[in-house]
This record gives sequence, C-alpha cells and structure tokens, in this order.
Amino acid sequence: MPDNLLSERNDTQQRQALLPINQAAALKLRQAGVVVEGDIQPVFQLMEWAITNDKRKRFDDLAQELYLLQALEDQAGALAYLFDNAPGGLKAAAHTILKRSPGSAARMLLDLFDIRIKTDLMK
Repeated sequence: MPDNLLSERNDTQQRQALLPINQAAALKLRQAGVVVEGDIQPVFQLMEWAITNDKRKRFDDLAQELYLLQALEDQAGALAYLFDNAPGGLKAAAHTILKRSPGSAARMLLDLFDIRIKTDLMK
C-alpha cells in the first residue's frame, strides 16, 4: 500500500476511534480486561468479544456478518449502517453503553446489529 494511502487510512482510523461510541466501547473493553486493538473500531471489537465469550452461542450467526462489516473500507459507513436507524443514533447508543456492564453493552449492540440485518432481509 502506498505511504499516502496508508497515512490516510491511519488518519481515518484515529478519527473513528475518537467518536463517542468508540470511546464508550473502548472503556467497556478495558473494564472487561480486553486490550483495545488499533486496527478494529472498539464498537466492533466489543461486539466480537461478546460473540467469542457467549457460552449460549446466541450470536454465532452474526460472526460472519460482523467480520464483513469490520472489513469494509468505509468504516464511517459501517458505523452508519449499524446506527442510522437506531433510536437516538450514535449519541444515544454511546450514552446507553456507558450505563451498562461490558457484557450488557455488547449484547445491546449485537441485538441492534441483528435487527438491522433482519430488517434488510425483509426489504
């Protein structure tokens, strides 16, 4: 990857990491004892953590869809996909995450993702 494209991608990742939703998710990851990775948005890393640690395997069917969302080049678009139709949008979701435990916050995000996918399937 050329240096200018790599630099642009790093700048975008840094801007995304500063969004309140990602700051809230990073806090929840730290509370859960998880190291926040720089190459994955914390909100998606929190969701991934919940899938991996769900003993009842309720969210296993979302793992592949989450991987595809994380892999999108347009990460702002990935966040928009998840939160555009959510009541209150990104701001309300960040506020709600802060009030919850890491597991509860992650499950809320996965439930939101599941609803979004099912809504798209019905179109």
